[in-house]
Amino acid sequence: MPVEFHFRKADYEKYDDFTKFSPFGDDERTKIDLPVGLRAMYHYLMEKLKNRKITLYQTTGEGRMPYATLEPPHRKAVLQRILSQHLALEYWVKKVKLNELNDLVKMAEERTGRIIVRLDKEIDSHVRTLNSPRSVNFVFNSSARGIFSKPDIFGTPLFSLSFAFSYALACYLYDSPLIPTSWKEGIKADFVDPMAREIRRTIEEVGSFVKSVLEEPPSI
Repeated sequence: MPVEFHFRKADYEKYDDFTKFSPFGDDERTKIDLPVGLRAMYHYLMEKLKNRKITLYQTTGEGRMPYATLEPPHRKAVLQRILSQHLALEYWVKKVKLNELNDLVKMAEERTGRIIVRLDKEIDSHVRTLNSPRSVNFVFNSSARGIFSKPDIFGTPLFSLSFAFSYALACYLYDSPLIPTSWKEGIKADFVDPMAREIRRTIEEVGSFVKSVLEEPPSI
């Protein structure tokens, strides 16, 4: 039975040959760092997917709409590209729908430049403490790469690419029928739950900070 992945049809149609790596704007080769343990499960998943038939689908008002089936074996870069967009659409973007935070940022944009300067400095300092060195090469679909950079404050992502991807990957592994059931309790306890708490904490802290700056603008 095919494994299904969410991949926007509009992005699929940009590729001249979807079965090959595309270095001309459609794919981005970058570096990520996966936590120990999660890295091993990622390699296990890639081995499982390499020889499985894959169906790509898009979502419409009518639900899932399959539009392409890919026959194995699959190139590693193609699997990474597909996985990156599926994780971005099905896990990350759904976790960080931040209407309240976005509203605060829009309010900040309408205030004085001093507010933006202060927020920019403080958020940049906060983000540096969350980011860690990158060490693993990975191919991202360019649209997925953009999704993983959200949420952001004036162009500064609140979470590193490695963190965002790792969280979404852990969620997918927990849901995937390709992963042994005996692994899933550990995936949830070691990765999904603590990373979800970190996401909530960071968003709450940043939201409170933005709100405080709006209520008490920096003086001259």
